[in-house]
Amino acid sequence: MAARGTDLKAALREVVRLSRRLGVILIDDTLVALVSVRRWLIGPVANAPGVALPPIEAPTHPTPPGIPLAWDVATTIVDVELREIDQLDTKAGVVIGALVVAGSLVLSATGRGAAQVLVGVALILALAFATLSFLVRKYEYAPDPERFASAAMFAPDYMKEAFLGNVLEAAAVNRERAARKGFYLNCAVGIGALTAIAAVFAKLTGLA
Repeated sequence: MAARGTDLKAALREVVRLSRRLGVILIDDTLVALVSVRRWLIGPVANAPGVALPPIEAPTHPTPPGIPLAWDVATTIVDVELREIDQLDTKAGVVIGALVVAGSLVLSATGRGAAQVLVGVALILALAFATLSFLVRKYEYAPDPERFASAAMFAPDYMKEAFLGNVLEAAAVNRERAARKGFYLNCAVGIGALTAIAAVFAKLTGLA
């Protein structure tokens, strides 16, 4: 009995920990989304100060023979991730449109006030997740063209060696962002589908 109580407390602590982590992620992405909307509304800031980056240092050792292959693989991964992100954006737009249409149909099919409120709240939550998925825009494109061109005096293989870390960091950032977009989109689809099923079931059984 004591062991069961200990397991329950451990499970509750894990749920609280995951909830806090999800809350931090939601707040972070919401703030990023608001910044993206602000930039879209007012446009880029003119004469914004740039970050001074250190110059590329001259090579002090021979370039490892595997650098070109590692570069090709890393840049291919970044390209694939960016294409997947574009596809998720397209799906998010489709889901938002479908939720708007389905919401109007489901709300009109639920006759009681309380049922309409519950369905409306669920659909608003689904729309919020779909919109958040669409507005997660902090992606990394690597290497930076201007900075990469500034190292053009060096050998091509050394240029790849110097910027390989940048490409790998971009791949990691994009992977995490794509996972968040997919999570939000799945939440939106799941909530929307469950709401529609519940509304239809309530209508057929006379509960709404």
